Amino acid sequence: MRGGWGGDSPGPARCCGDVFCPGAQCCSDADCVGGSCVDGRCLFDVPTLGSANTVPIGNQSILLVLVDSDFPPASSPCEDRAEEARKVLPLDETSAFLEGLVRARTQRDLLSLRWVVLAGLQSSEFIDDGDYLFPRYTSG
Repeated sequence: MRGGWGGDSPGPARCCGDVFCPGAQCCSDADCVGGSCVDGRCLFDVPTLGSANTVPIGNQSILLVLVDSDFPPASSPCEDRAEEARKVLPLDETSAFLEGLVRARTQRDLLSLRWVVLAGLQSSEFIDDGDYLFPRYTSG
């Protein structure tokens, strides 16, 4: 089978069980001669994760987007609701954990986190009748 979503783009596509995978090379390790099937791609070497053993440092922002949550709608979908979220989510505890991890590994205070929380969004605002292609944003 060739084509992406609806056959409109070139490239291999496969059905792995009941899941259509555009651009998939494999469904299982048996499809990869001497490799492993990971998320529809044949991998023949262990990927290098250069930052796997490092800790975040400096001023970092964390964007948390809550959809279909108990937060009431905001006046703007881009309104930062971090202060409201602090009352019900462990943002400060998470910050303290990560900052403590950095302190333990480096013996210095090198991390400062800033939370940005977008909340009050409902999936029904983006998805019409189970159409997960987000037609409201893709059709002019």
